Amino acid sequence: MPRTVDAVERRTRVAAAARAVIARDGPDAASVRRVAAEAGSSTTVVTHYFADKEALFAAAVEDAYRAVAARMAAHLDGGPGGLTTLRAVLLEALPLDAERAAEARVWMAFWSMAASRSTLREVQSAGYAAWRELVARTGGALTAVRSSAQGLTIDTAADALKIRAPGFSFLKGEPLARLKDGRTVRVELSGLVLPGPGKSPAAAARRIFALSYDLWEERFAVTLVDERSRSVSHLMAAAAEAWCVEQLAVPLTALGTLGRDLPFWIRLEYRLLDSDATQEAPDSGYSLQALIDALSRRRKAESSTRALEAGPFRLPTRGSPSTR
Repeated sequence: MPRTVDAVERRTRVAAAARAVIARDGPDAASVRRVAAEAGSSTTVVTHYFADKEALFAAAVEDAYRAVAARMAAHLDGGPGGLTTLRAVLLEALPLDAERAAEARVWMAFWSMAASRSTLREVQSAGYAAWRELVARTGGALTAVRSSAQGLTIDTAADALKIRAPGFSFLKGEPLARLKDGRTVRVELSGLVLPGPGKSPAAAARRIFALSYDLWEERFAVTLVDERSRSVSHLMAAAAEAWCVEQLAVPLTALGTLGRDLPFWIRLEYRLLDSDATQEAPDSGYSLQALIDALSRRRKAESSTRALEAGPFRLPTRGSPSTR
């Protein structure tokens, strides 16, 4: 009875042999004969699975990417979590021992070929995308460590997701300086629900607040800028910030399967709305100063946005807030 041949296993063995030859002797040495000898196979087996040297080279690099990804995944599944696991995952891609140094030699040889071959660049992009996904999964552990100091919690009330973040502070730096200068500051606060760290939001709540500061009493007043225009006053900074965050309510119906069936992440953002931006006169035309002013306003807007992202969360049972 003829022996059953596992085509996938045989192709993988040839790819691993090509990787070993390239790492040890360089890409020019990866001939069909040398790879076949390394794999313990005939040259017919190599040419059966790989039409040319480019295909063989691509398979060798894919094999190296898979090896690293498998080690990264092992840290994710069995590691202690937090920064320790994140560090272990990242170190797997660095040439810190003989095995990882050999992988690095294959990648470096591959880079020069990929620069001029689109099919090889696709292999390279897919490998890095897989790594980024693994690192992103580890990012949940990192944000959980970071947010534990922030004390970020979620709860449900009146069919809405509520966020509390006592350590999320925005009344400092430029906003605080403006307030103590007797000016009103407008801040846009956003609570975003993400299906994963760094992902696009699946649901969001955004509110704009107008803040002022009483120099005599050294207390803050906050007004929620909406159709009801709710206000509070005589608050310390932490209480004013907490009140703003508490106004962010995301309807539970907007979450879909997140929370009950799938975990989610929370991203808190605040953006200082620049009330001092001046408008150009209609007939000012284009000038170097106008360009400088426009770029300056753009940099100012970008620098006035801050964020905190944490997770993973699941919807808590009623009366039991979830903490990260």
